[in-house]
Amino acid sequence: MIRKYYIILLIFCVLALQSCAPIRRINVGFDKEMANKNFTISVFPQNDSSYLFKTKIWLLGKYFSGLMAVKKVDSDSYRMVFMNEMGIKFFDLEFFENKTEEPFVVHYCMEIFNRDIIIRTIKKDMHALFFLVGPKVAKHYSTKKNEGIFRLKLHGDQYYYYLNSNQQIVKIERMGFPYKKAEIFVEEYDHLAPESITIDHRRINFRMELRLLKIN
Repeated sequence: MIRKYYIILLIFCVLALQSCAPIRRINVGFDKEMANKNFTISVFPQNDSSYLFKTKIWLLGKYFSGLMAVKKVDSDSYRMVFMNEMGIKFFDLEFFENKTEEPFVVHYCMEIFNRDIIIRTIKKDMHALFFLVGPKVAKHYSTKKNEGIFRLKLHGDQYYYYLNSNQQIVKIERMGFPYKKAEIFVEEYDHLAPESITIDHRRINFRMELRLLKIN
């Protein structure tokens, strides 16, 4: 009887892991002839523009709303400030692309956001959205409809960038083993920049909605 339950449990675990594995899922129906080529893509144009977003954040059962400004400071860093309509600042963070010893700087952070897991999660979100993807791209898959998926390994996670027929990024998935850590939905492109972004984290109670208001 014990052996029977052990076998059932083992089968259940194998099926659960297979259902979470991303590689098998994205390979179906995609052309592998494009694999192992280097591409460079990005959600936002790689220039010195700054962006202003109307922002909503749900974090650990609390709700925050206001304006978020994102500005490129130099070639490998962005600074983002989130405050409410009355000017009360929630956080002021700076993220670097290539620095490993100090990948971000906390200029100011309200207590509820000032947790290592939250700040690192925001950093990974901003990196996926604002920094250039490539030439570290591991594989690219394409369909007959000219859609595609880029798979990128970065800082121990797998990133999947889903492209539409216009080669615009419409969704980003960040995968850990054996589960999906985050989904980023990118919608309503206008003049090469998306007007709507929704970021949903599966393992922590954290959701962010960004609505583009202005580009400088």
